[in-house]
Amino acid sequence: MILSPFVRLGERALDLLYPPRCPVCHEPVGEAGARICAACSEVPAYIRDPYCLLCGAQLSDRGRERCTVCEGRETYFLRNFPLMSYDQTARESVAQFKFHGRREYALWYAQAWTETWGDAVLSRGAAFVTSVPAHPKKKRERGYDQAEVFARETARLLHLPYAPHLLVRRGSSAQQKTLGRAARRENLRSAFAAGPGRMPEGTALLLDDVYTTGETLDACSRILAERGAPQILTGTVCVGQDGGGI
Repeated sequence: MILSPFVRLGERALDLLYPPRCPVCHEPVGEAGARICAACSEVPAYIRDPYCLLCGAQLSDRGRERCTVCEGRETYFLRNFPLMSYDQTARESVAQFKFHGRREYALWYAQAWTETWGDAVLSRGAAFVTSVPAHPKKKRERGYDQAEVFARETARLLHLPYAPHLLVRRGSSAQQKTLGRAARRENLRSAFAAGPGRMPEGTALLLDDVYTTGETLDACSRILAERGAPQILTGTVCVGQDGGGI
């Protein structure tokens, strides 16, 4: 997508609030208006064709449409659109973003994601953007909800409304990574609920930072579908490599 002059003006204003550091090397970005160092711009493992048509993970076999994890799987969301594979570079970048106050990394994530997938989600009817909510305790500890920051910035670049409070997180799913798929699904069944926010009409674009097994996105998508969303698309900064799991 081509970003408008008004969007770029807003980005320069945000630079005054959050002087950008490179999300790869974590050093200050020298070029005015840049979100990533020129030397680092090709380092991330961007998702390229072929990729899984459900989770979006990079595939090694061009003859396949889905990864082994997603083969035969049914989900409430139609498809996930990830920016890059969750390799060591992405792992360190997201860790800095989530746990070490690098809130400005969301600016690059959103810009790169929109340039990669913006036209695709708009052509599929995305009408509004929302996000997977963080646990209130974690939001207080970090000072922000990382998925919300990414989603709000992406909504701005897509010229779509951001719909807050459509979902609430009721329980903690901190131990998700230690569980199998069935246990994850059961653990998440009561972790999310419908929030007090007004539900917009049209296709939802639900964003999060990392796609692990997709159970979190699916649990949230189920609630959005029950609230009336005719279709749910999802997007993430990262996805596990060739198979979707992390």
